[in-house]
Amino acid sequence: MLKLGALEFVGYNKVADNTFVNLVPLLAGKFAEELPWNEKIRHQTFDPFRFLWNDYRDSGFKTLFVEDSPLTAMFDNAKAGFRKKPTDFYNRPMAVAMEETSEIWFENHFCVLDRLETDILLDYVYSLIRMMSKHPYFALVYLSRMTHDYIEDAGTIDGSIYRFFDDLRASRLLENTVVVLFSDHGMRFGEIRNTYIGKLEERLPLLNVVIPTRFANGRMKELHNLMTNANRLTTPFDIYEFLNHLLYFDDYKPSSTYGVSLMNTIPLNRTCPSAMISSHWCTCTKMIIVQNNSSIVNMISNLFVRIINAKFMNISDQCATLYLDNIESSYLIKPLDSLLKFESSENEVLNQKIRYGDPVNPVVDYQVTIRTRPGGGVFEGTFRHNEEYMALDLVSDISRLNRYRDDSYCIQNSELKKYCYCANN
Repeated sequence: MLKLGALEFVGYNKVADNTFVNLVPLLAGKFAEELPWNEKIRHQTFDPFRFLWNDYRDSGFKTLFVEDSPLTAMFDNAKAGFRKKPTDFYNRPMAVAMEETSEIWFENHFCVLDRLETDILLDYVYSLIRMMSKHPYFALVYLSRMTHDYIEDAGTIDGSIYRFFDDLRASRLLENTVVVLFSDHGMRFGEIRNTYIGKLEERLPLLNVVIPTRFANGRMKELHNLMTNANRLTTPFDIYEFLNHLLYFDDYKPSSTYGVSLMNTIPLNRTCPSAMISSHWCTCTKMIIVQNNSSIVNMISNLFVRIINAKFMNISDQCATLYLDNIESSYLIKPLDSLLKFESSENEVLNQKIRYGDPVNPVVDYQVTIRTRPGGGVFEGTFRHNEEYMALDLVSDISRLNRYRDDSYCIQNSELKKYCYCANN
């Protein structure tokens, strides 16, 4: 990406747990529940909802949506998908047919005969881009099979990704094309997730943006803002606004309640709450180790188990009651001192000055990781403690840090699967 002059956005922070709930903000500018969608209507298709490709198609663009791993596809995993193809070019029928032909798969289901599935899909995308070189297009290409389960497998497709972009560059197909290379989240489980770096890696996915030279030459203000924002706190909502900004440009009006276009100025003092990042996913903090046997951590851990059990109260005959087996780790989460003391800034680049004052009162949050029995599920949650009112509340999502595989085969609800250990296991 360096050869293409990519900007790396080092403060890109996810806003929710998994793929679907991070990509809906990117594609629709809303949280999933605001579409509105939840597991109670998972049998209804996504056809009525409006996503970015609808806006681009209405403006005369050809649209493309390509995805690998159809069993875990973002709109189809425990969901109803689309009745009609959502874009002009849509590879799901081919992907499903390939998946169902078991004899063609080799090398841990990574290769179709003697070729990486990734190479097959990227060749398909490359051919479509060549075909549409004289026509405006919007393409969403989402590849997850090689990177989802094991962090070590990511390197397998380095060459594929490099060749794809290098071929586009050599064919001069990027001279009038904006590229957004992104991920929805980092590794959500596995050994790395038990480390401090792993906690950051999960919450700070990849975001690179390539701006073609001919665009940059005529839009210096927007390019300056992009370069500045590469070192500021950003979210999927901002990518949504950025892609809308590219589409409408001089007629652009912000359409998301939460995002700021990457071509506009994102405030230096932006906070997680103002960017709609909950405390559990926020990385603008410092974490202080707390003793696992402290009274507050024990109180939180027992409340944590009760909250998990309450989630499947209505199907308690299918899921076993969980008990606290061990407290794996506990941290006190505090906002950075610079964030607490920030008042204002002057100048963006030359002679930049930042003014600090007295710190505001920080909230007291604890991030606790527990192991439950039966089943050995490992869960991470963030709790807010209000000492004045003696209140203790779960702040946001609960993360499952190890794989549940077939432990929850007895239920279909995708949200509850990560908590449930089937009673008849």
